[in-house]
Amino acid sequence: MYELNNGVDMILSICIPTHNRGHRAFELTTELLETRRSYGLEDMLEIVVAENGSNINLEGYDKLREIQAENFLYASVPENLFFYGNVHRVLDLASGDFAMVISDEDHVVPEALPLYIQYLQDHPELSIMKARTTRMYNELEPVYAEKGVEAVHAYYMCGNYISGTFYNLRVLTKVARDEMRERYGAMYGYQMYVHMFFDAYCLVNGNYAGSDILLIREGEPEQMEQMSVSDTLSIGAYNEPKNRIQQFRDFVQQVRDIQTGIGTKLSMYIDLIEKYYSLISMLKEVYLAAGMDWNRIVDMTSIAMKEEFRDFPPTMLDQKKDVFEMIDLYSDAIR
Repeated sequence: MYELNNGVDMILSICIPTHNRGHRAFELTTELLETRRSYGLEDMLEIVVAENGSNINLEGYDKLREIQAENFLYASVPENLFFYGNVHRVLDLASGDFAMVISDEDHVVPEALPLYIQYLQDHPELSIMKARTTRMYNELEPVYAEKGVEAVHAYYMCGNYISGTFYNLRVLTKVARDEMRERYGAMYGYQMYVHMFFDAYCLVNGNYAGSDILLIREGEPEQMEQMSVSDTLSIGAYNEPKNRIQQFRDFVQQVRDIQTGIGTKLSMYIDLIEKYYSLISMLKEVYLAAGMDWNRIVDMTSIAMKEEFRDFPPTMLDQKKDVFEMIDLYSDAIR
């Protein structure tokens, strides 16, 4: 048993948003309950499962409903809240100082979990932390970055996959989350990547840490019907050029709104440009195979990006020029 300081409130809530994968959610939950018992973490680790709108693979949810365990919560609603809505809900249900969100398809490395809890306990000033995973973040190296430019440089626009992300709920409060949902909830980018909006907020409001200790083993994704992120948007459409551009615009809007210094905002703008040119270029062969005009896609991306930056304040004219030159360089590089 690990000698952790237990003279504090609940340290961590592991949050599992789930839909139509009851068998996977039940498997993950039972693993976590056993890990918690084995390492004596019952008083410092909460497990929260939030199901919404499932109509298949229901047996596992029935089993979850029957679990009687301390600091375990299973909550279910009949309506489909979609990914972003259920992420909001599972965090609302959490009572830990920190919350780690994990996909119901993934698994936690048992012996690593106490080490992460100890680190969080030793570093209450952190606003966000990322753990190493077997695939998406298998090369993650240890880093500690102060809030603002340093934290943004370390992790902004890097959190595509949500599993293994720890949020300090004293920084990413319910008030802050609800304000973001009110402001950005109708946006395509927010519905697809709500956690990356959370990441941005945390990076400018607190310190960031990344760890090379393997915590998450990503499971094999299931072959399922095409999922949706809202009543009108399907996940299968997120790679379409116009939708990628819309995601970029949505993230830019958050950077415009966020309360931070000019230097931090400029760093975020630059990271956004690099990220979206990288995404577009990775899909070049896909677009060409679909008969799309690649040069037109590049031009459309460049024009849309410049439109987003035309309203730079007069105090940032030099930075605006640098951003436009950067957009032109990336456009030329990927043609």
